[in-house]
Amino acid sequence: MAKSDLQTLRLPNFNFPEEMQWLYENGYDIKFEKINAILALDRELLISDLIGVLNDSIVRLEFFLKKAETEGYNDENFNFPSHALLLLIELKAEGAIDQILEVLKQDQFFYDFWFGDLLHSFGSPAIFWCGLNQTDKLMTFLKQPNTYLYSKCFVSEAVIRIPAIFPERRPEILNWSRELLNFYCEKPDEGSIEDAEYYGFFIADLTNAGFYELLPEIKQMFDSQSIAVHICGDYEEISEDIPLQDYQYFDQLENDIFENYTYLNEDFDDVEIENEEDFDKGLFNDSRFLNELQKSDLKLSKTGRNEPCPCGSGKKYKKCCLDSN
Repeated sequence: MAKSDLQTLRLPNFNFPEEMQWLYENGYDIKFEKINAILALDRELLISDLIGVLNDSIVRLEFFLKKAETEGYNDENFNFPSHALLLLIELKAEGAIDQILEVLKQDQFFYDFWFGDLLHSFGSPAIFWCGLNQTDKLMTFLKQPNTYLYSKCFVSEAVIRIPAIFPERRPEILNWSRELLNFYCEKPDEGSIEDAEYYGFFIADLTNAGFYELLPEIKQMFDSQSIAVHICGDYEEISEDIPLQDYQYFDQLENDIFENYTYLNEDFDDVEIENEEDFDKGLFNDSRFLNELQKSDLKLSKTGRNEPCPCGSGKKYKKCCLDSN
């Protein structure tokens, strides 16, 4: 939920107030002419404004919760943090990484309110392009306690995929991953379901990257921590799979901003909002909204390597569509 001591009613003081207002009044179908006009602005001043937009989603959360309650929820008025992330990805704005990580420090309610089930479309790319040369900060983030499961997934996934586009950095990312594995091995196993699931996703990403050099540390993880094997497979499966993997990464890493908007428009058209009439009538309230979202099957949750493939083929995910993601 919102941190009341951080809340304000004040709109940020932008360098480009007219162009930033476009982000507050357009959905994913924003005209590309406006995106081009924004990208033509002074780069450093624009990045500063986009950082302010992201911060606004945190410090005015209570204001926008009340706005949704009284006026109804529509994507034209509530997509501004998504626009900011997409623009920062396009700009490869490394100066924005601290604010992006601040967004990722927020809780599940924050995510569900601002991004619904679409954060998977730009969470990892934002970390990849804005944190590309700041993996020390990303390591620090992943070592912090009580961080939301999918925040950690986006960050570790992004780093592990760096050699997919920059193969010369493979030794560096191997060492980075080894340090993180050793850190997790030394943590007390508290039996947390979220920890077990995150470890499963982390190990699955290492497996998909073909980081076979890390098998000793992965084995140590299995010996010291509870791991969701339905996500990554057991150690025997991993040890068989990992040497065979050709580096896998999603094509969205190299999409331009217009391809990303096109994808999001198609994806958003498929999203069904239950009880939409209640939203329009202003019957929205915090606890109800959270409960409804927690009941829904969010696309943020990844399919485990050994789960049935969501395409319906009847095969395990790792033997089917995983190779194409």
